[in-house]
Amino acid sequence: AGNRPDMEFIRRVIQNRRRHVFFPINKADQLEEDSIDPTGIRGPARSLRRSLAGVLDAPEVFFVAGLFALRARQLAQGTVSLDSVLKSNRTRIPFHMVEECAGDRDALRDRVIRYLLKASRISEFEERVDNYLHCENKESAVTEDGLRRIVVLGDEFASRLGSQLAAAKDP
Repeated sequence: AGNRPDMEFIRRVIQNRRRHVFFPINKADQLEEDSIDPTGIRGPARSLRRSLAGVLDAPEVFFVAGLFALRARQLAQGTVSLDSVLKSNRTRIPFHMVEECAGDRDALRDRVIRYLLKASRISEFEERVDNYLHCENKESAVTEDGLRRIVVLGDEFASRLGSQLAAAKDP
């Protein structure tokens, strides 16, 4: 769920940088359905929530199956073959899907892509991050970074000016 350096890093990102942190938990395809609980009452999110106590009260947890999302995108781009996806023990395409599309490889390919994307649960995570970046944090990130830079430049200028004034007073 996270070691001390991880928690310290997350604390610094949240407190010093004022950034939002998302917690994707990968390999959701290998979990029992009842342990996929983003609220953290049970399953892997519970351990994460406990380790974040005192750092972040309500972590946004997303369960994803990265391999499924990757294979769906590779299949859509043609960088992996339909046969390799169908034969893989890791993606576990339901046999009934193959039977229902017998003879129509394009329909089967499209259906496998949709199945993998849905099973990956990646869309919800992508939409949330996209919303955060484009709606919630867009202006504040620019404003905060700009203000932080102005303060640093102002401090540097004041320091140089102070040195010059001190030198001018004591020739």
